[in-house]
Amino acid sequence: MPFNAGSIKGGLSWDVSEYAQGMLQATTTAAIFPGIVTAFLANPLLGAAQVAKQVAGSIVDGLKWIITTTMEVGHAMDDLGEAAQTAGVSAQFLKGVGLAASDAGGSMQEMGDALKFLNKNLAEAAAGGAAKDAFAALGISATDASGRARSTEDVFMELSDAIARIQDPSKRTAVAMDLMGRGGTGMIVTMAQGSQKINEFRTMMANLGAVPTQGLVDAGDKFSTLGTIVGAAMEGMKNSLAGPILQWFADNFNEIVERIMSLAAEMRPVFESIGNLVVELLPSLMQIGEWFVRTLIPIIKATLEWIKPLIEGLSWVLGAVGNMGIGPSVATIGAGSSSHTTNNHINVNVAGGIRSAGDAEDLAKRIASQQRTAAVKGGL
Repeated sequence: MPFNAGSIKGGLSWDVSEYAQGMLQATTTAAIFPGIVTAFLANPLLGAAQVAKQVAGSIVDGLKWIITTTMEVGHAMDDLGEAAQTAGVSAQFLKGVGLAASDAGGSMQEMGDALKFLNKNLAEAAAGGAAKDAFAALGISATDASGRARSTEDVFMELSDAIARIQDPSKRTAVAMDLMGRGGTGMIVTMAQGSQKINEFRTMMANLGAVPTQGLVDAGDKFSTLGTIVGAAMEGMKNSLAGPILQWFADNFNEIVERIMSLAAEMRPVFESIGNLVVELLPSLMQIGEWFVRTLIPIIKATLEWIKPLIEGLSWVLGAVGNMGIGPSVATIGAGSSSHTTNNHINVNVAGGIRSAGDAEDLAKRIASQQRTAAVKGGL
């Protein structure tokens, strides 16, 4: 029977590869989902429950994010539409140029304020006011062929080109403030780029979807109105709930007041009796307190008198030990059973510790005696 080592080697290689691949997958899964893998190993039903819990949690989190995002965008679109109406421009123009202003260091708020002021000056110029000459000095016509005020958006772009042509920074600031108020100072950097670059940036923002369509702005306005309606409906339900209750109190006001007064009249003697009882108890309570203090003071004094000699004795001993140059590693004061000297060092143990000033004196005498003995031995 022929022997094919190549087929055996190939078969073994295939089997080991599948095993290694399976182990790698299992290890990776366990590393990513350790809780789930552990639960499956303990009990398949428990593992399935763990998976279901995580899936449900992810779904809930996703729904929360969707609701939150929808509400944020809805309110933002409503605010954008209202701001655009106030400034006299479209929501798309306000958003696009506002993003350009933000990119240049300005803000949407400054943009809105500048456009409102510009819109007011255009109306004044159309009526023949002083602002007409300010626009004319920059080569900008404030009115169209029919004598009506031109579009604020068109005039803003022409004004941007005019400011871009001004090289003197102080003059730029003066022109911006004259025609756009304080908000114009925050728009100088943006407008100095000129209308072409501003429009290019607006187009890029629109292609990214950052500039909303008018339909989205209108939807945001309706969404905000819907929120107002829901709030009004809730307020109406609260009024319906509280109405009958409040009306009952109103209809029975006099009777309720009479009952309160009657109850108060009945309760006053009770509280007065309680007060009188407290007054009667006060002398006894004071006597108890006085007795407690008078009893406690002697106990405290006796305790202090008992502790004082111990403290004085301990202080004296520690002072004596310090004067003789015996440190904590040489002189040991505590529970022991012997006293001895080694290498001219003194080691003293006092059985039972120091209990009184007399014990402290005895200890001092023993230390002095052992010190003399150590000196004699050292001389020998």
